[in-house]
Amino acid sequence: MILPVALLLFAQTLVSQAIDPSKAWTAIERAIDSVVHADMEAARAPGAMILVSRDGDPLFEKPYGIRSAKTKDPVTSSTLFLTASVTKTITTTTLLTLCHEKGISTETQVGKILDSLPSEIAALSIHQILSQSSGLLDHKPTRKKWKNDAKAYFSHYGNKLFSKNLEGVFSYTNYGHVLAGMLLTEISDFPFEETIQKRIFDPLEMSRSTYSVVDEKWSDHSAAHRGGKAVRHEYTFPMIKSSASLFCTAGDLSKFASCFMNQGQYKGVQVIPKEVIQKMSGLYTPVGVLHNYFGYPGSHYGYGLMSFKFQGRSLIGHPGETTTQNLLFAMSPATKTSFVLMSNAGTYPFIQTFELLAETFLDPEETVLSPEETAEKTLTQERIQECKGKYITPDITGDRRADIEVYARGDQLYLQLSEQETHILTWIEDDLFKYDSPQLKFPVEVRFYRDAEGQVRYLNHYWRTSVKIHP
Repeated sequence: MILPVALLLFAQTLVSQAIDPSKAWTAIERAIDSVVHADMEAARAPGAMILVSRDGDPLFEKPYGIRSAKTKDPVTSSTLFLTASVTKTITTTTLLTLCHEKGISTETQVGKILDSLPSEIAALSIHQILSQSSGLLDHKPTRKKWKNDAKAYFSHYGNKLFSKNLEGVFSYTNYGHVLAGMLLTEISDFPFEETIQKRIFDPLEMSRSTYSVVDEKWSDHSAAHRGGKAVRHEYTFPMIKSSASLFCTAGDLSKFASCFMNQGQYKGVQVIPKEVIQKMSGLYTPVGVLHNYFGYPGSHYGYGLMSFKFQGRSLIGHPGETTTQNLLFAMSPATKTSFVLMSNAGTYPFIQTFELLAETFLDPEETVLSPEETAEKTLTQERIQECKGKYITPDITGDRRADIEVYARGDQLYLQLSEQETHILTWIEDDLFKYDSPQLKFPVEVRFYRDAEGQVRYLNHYWRTSVKIHP
């Protein structure tokens, strides 16, 4: 396959040669099509929807393939896709808008608003749960009664759902935003979906957005797919709706993006307070791992959004993924340009497509590299010795299980995930490494985080953090 950058340069060359603009655009479209189809093939996704908009107006909009391997119906611009974790962006926007109106600080402990929470979870602040630094564990409920009732879930597991070892460090969890949904409902004094409808969907004319798979909007929807076969959607049970269960179209997300990038205004109406836009765009929790999910070096989690740079371009956005659907959603506030990339297969974000679109529709920002950034770097024995050791992954059974080991042989680090699975770590820069996975179509990045004293204390693998227990 021709590399995406090569395709882009070819298209740009045609433009610079003063040929017919329509022919130049055709070349660019073919370049995009080529990369989209390559991503679809790698993901085994039968369908996709791509939309690039500037201030709400489409620059590139195209459906690809079919929305269901069973029905063979084509993807259209009105096709609903599961947004997965991009749901968190909508929940956060609504919650912070309510907090702004009620004068509630993000430093407020959630137990001041919600009663009957376990003590350690009640002591967490709104800031912690929205910035993915709460120490809450990403433990999926197993029984229907818990999946249907968030209060019953937190009551049953209690403080086992919290790890002090992870408080303050980036470790991604869905269940912080379950709490965010509970807060939203309590503060608004109305049901969750009714509040989102009134606060976001109606004023932004997001008429095809829904949390229900049975209502009148549930038509022309994309099926979920695994291994090329249509399967049931994941993460649609009631408890998780504030974190991962929103279905919508690319066009509806584009409307939200237009409002967000216009300081909360949509068609002259202030829908989202400017202060909420500023808070969501903050740099709170360092991420810098898994660039396939916008975790480029230097990226940070804000509130329901990530801030990151791609080739000097400043963007904010969020990935959304289950094992059966995928979404990349990004915004360039400086140019009021948004990117929505939806596909109906999971565990493979269309990052190649996103990067080509960003290169095509955004001008690069000027960047000045310091001598330290341009100097050649080498992996030192000191760093190797700092990183090696045993790491526990906290879970509800307690912080006892050393399930990841990093060991060294000479100048090489190894990551042992189990007795059957060990990977050679390839150094990228600083405390960032990667390895090739036989299960995934892209290299998996692993980042080591340091404590306040500069000592390696954490290992982030696939956005979940483990804590070092032995040197």
